This record gives sequence, C-alpha cells and structure tokens, in this order.
Amino acid sequence: MSWETAVIMSSVLTASTQVVGGYLQGQAEAEIAELEKQQAKENKALAEIEAIDQEVARLRDFQIWDATIKAQTAYTEPSILALRKDANKVLDEDIKTIQTRAKTISGRFDTNIELANITSSKSRVGQFLSIGKGGATMVRGYADYEKIKFDKNKYATPAVKVG
Repeated sequence: MSWETAVIMSSVLTASTQVVGGYLQGQAEAEIAELEKQQAKENKALAEIEAIDQEVARLRDFQIWDATIKAQTAYTEPSILALRKDANKVLDEDIKTIQTRAKTISGRFDTNIELANITSSKSRVGQFLSIGKGGATMVRGYADYEKIKFDKNKYATPAVKVG
C-alpha cells in the first residue's frame, strides 16, 4: 500500500468513525432524554394522585370527627360550636397546604420535563454536528496528503544516471 493510500484511508476511517460515533451517541442521549421526560410525566401524575388521596383522607377524617361530635352533642353547646369553627379553619389550612405541596411537586416535574426536552433537542443537533466533524477530518487528511506530497517532491534528490 502506498503512503498516499494510507493517508487517505486513515482520514476516511477516522471521519466515518466520528460521524457514526457522534450520530449514535446523539441518538442514545436523545432516547435517554425521552425516557426521562416520560418518567417525569408519570411521576407528576402519581404526585397529583397522591395529593388527591391526601386531601380525601383529610376530609374523611374531618367528617368522622364532625359526625362523632354531632352525635354526642347535637351542636347545642357554644364551646362545641367554637371547636367546630376552629376545626374547619384547620381543615382549610391543611387542604391548602396539601394543594400547595402538590403544585410545587408538579412544578418540579414540569421543570424536569422541560430539561429533558432541551437535552433531547441538543442531542439531536449533536448527531448532525458529527457530520461536520467528520468532514473536517477529511479535509485535514487531504491537506496532510498534499503537504507530505509537496515535502516529498521538495526534498527528493534527482535521479543520477550511472553509466
């Protein structure tokens, strides 16, 4: 194999490896980002369900307490009415806390979804940038070939005829 062929083959192999490697890496990163996005969506849905469950449980606890007090006192005593009023305030605060926590958690998952979208987009761009990197390697290989060829011709000694 001549040195010219070796230089050209080296450049072609390096360039094709960069293109394929960059494309596959970008594809893998994009797929991972899509899976992370899907997982964040699922976690968000589970957090919303959990918040609803907590709210329902808190309301059920209040209803049981309220029914017990009503059965025992029929809400005839002023102190029981004041106690019920305070219990309603606590219930409202608890429900607001549950809802605020759910919104905060939901917001975190929304952020994770957006980050996954950005990562996926950048990974797909990286796939195509690998083509440019491979092209640059080809150009560099050609320039190396021309330089070696030039240097070889520049320093070559003229053939001496014997005879």
